[in-house]
Amino acid sequence: MTRFRDIPFPRSYRYSSDSEHIPLEFYEEAFPKAKQIDLLLGYFSSNAIRVLSKSFAEFLLNDGKIRIITNHIYSLKDHQELLNSSLLKEEDKIIEIFSDLEHLENVLSSHSQHFFDCLRFLLKNNKLEIMPVKFNNVDLAHCKRMILFDGEEYISTEGSINFTLPALLKNSESFQVETPWNGNVSRERIEDERENFNKIINKVHPNYKYISPDKIEVVINALGREKEIRDLLDDSMNLNNEVYSKKVQEILKKKKLRFEEKIQEISQTPKFPYFEGPREYQKDAFKAWVKNNYSGVFAMATGTGKTITSLNCLLNIYKKEQTYKAIILVPSIALLNQWEGEVKSFNFNNILKVGGGNKWEKGLANFVSNLSWGVSKDLIIITTYGSFVTDKFQKYFKKIQDSFMLIADEAHNMGANQIKKGLENIKVKKKIGLSATPKRIYDPKGTDAIDYFFGDKPPYTYSFTMERALNEERLTEYKYYPKIVELQNEELDRYIEISQKLLRYFDFKKGEFKKDPMVEKCKLPLIRTA
Repeated sequence: MTRFRDIPFPRSYRYSSDSEHIPLEFYEEAFPKAKQIDLLLGYFSSNAIRVLSKSFAEFLLNDGKIRIITNHIYSLKDHQELLNSSLLKEEDKIIEIFSDLEHLENVLSSHSQHFFDCLRFLLKNNKLEIMPVKFNNVDLAHCKRMILFDGEEYISTEGSINFTLPALLKNSESFQVETPWNGNVSRERIEDERENFNKIINKVHPNYKYISPDKIEVVINALGREKEIRDLLDDSMNLNNEVYSKKVQEILKKKKLRFEEKIQEISQTPKFPYFEGPREYQKDAFKAWVKNNYSGVFAMATGTGKTITSLNCLLNIYKKEQTYKAIILVPSIALLNQWEGEVKSFNFNNILKVGGGNKWEKGLANFVSNLSWGVSKDLIIITTYGSFVTDKFQKYFKKIQDSFMLIADEAHNMGANQIKKGLENIKVKKKIGLSATPKRIYDPKGTDAIDYFFGDKPPYTYSFTMERALNEERLTEYKYYPKIVELQNEELDRYIEISQKLLRYFDFKKGEFKKDPMVEKCKLPLIRTA
């Protein structure tokens, strides 16, 4: 992640329309690196976002938040679409836009309805805040400051700059940048600006009047003073052939090339698939897993997002180590393919599927060979339990397992005899078991084997019950199709015979079977066929 210190600032740290370093250059360099942007401005126009669409899109995908304190005067379009409307149509489609950098930039540079839909989405989710004010009951025409934060350090600017299209591209504008590495005076100025901005945004500054929506002035008719302001809020993109516009075109051209490189980089970089990021309980699950020494069972109800929760853990490991290696165990071929789709949604693109007729041995053999020579590559193996326990697969996996994280879907399957026997040979350090029902009915030994393998026990590293999921409305919609399977006559007779034997050892007062070797002996035929 790049920081403000990586920006090639002018030696004077000053940007001016009549110099080699114009204001647009600063915006295009600083916005993509920022986590938060605070603007205290004379005038604001949403058209400025269109000019900076590429940098603004990167800023938003960087989980950025922007707060704008500005004059009480707006263009008609901004007033109608931003300040006087909260209607957000097709929110699901807007969320999808925010998950794709290229698509987001296309929308932010357009004049489509989705442009304002995206801005309203940001307002709704507190990623964009616009506050109209007056200073001592007069306009903010001369108040022009910015404070930016990159996650580690703050920088600030002060000078004649508005956040409008003409201010960025046409007008004579200039400002000075203060950075913390330029001495105590700069650090004091930054801190003063932060303190002042926070007083205003928190509505505790005595010199500012906060404007209600019905007091906002809308520029419609180009007459007198309004003509001057309307020119300032102008949305024309015609830059003529002035020297200034040549500089602008040069900056925009460079930005386009860098943006294309960024899109390519993002397409190959693992990331959370949804703009909103993981839910709080999914973050809690990761913290609990780390606290349990990167091992444990996630006992989560069906439909609560076990898959996403476990892959988010892998993503967090990737962010720390800048590499990913994982093996995912699934009970069926259908889940083999389903997991592949989920894995790809995180941009984990190097995938090897084992089982279901997939040809995997050559790819795995090459990976093992490369790793033995110190050539480490990213890889996710998705395999059925049946293929995982075979000697053919274990011959390769035992050589590389130390560097892999293990995710076991429907982890209760690991208690089955043919899988349980091989658990003692599995030496992976980071592991997650996923199951809505981790306790195996009538099979305490199988349950104990699972608990021992994951270093866990009830109530497990992380639990998310069906009751809680229903109360918090966290269930993904799914359809449930029960299939009734009837016992054949011979099986039914055997079932009745075993049940009658077990009945003799049942303690009706305690509601459980007595501790007796005969109980386990009677259960064994049932467990074998489970």
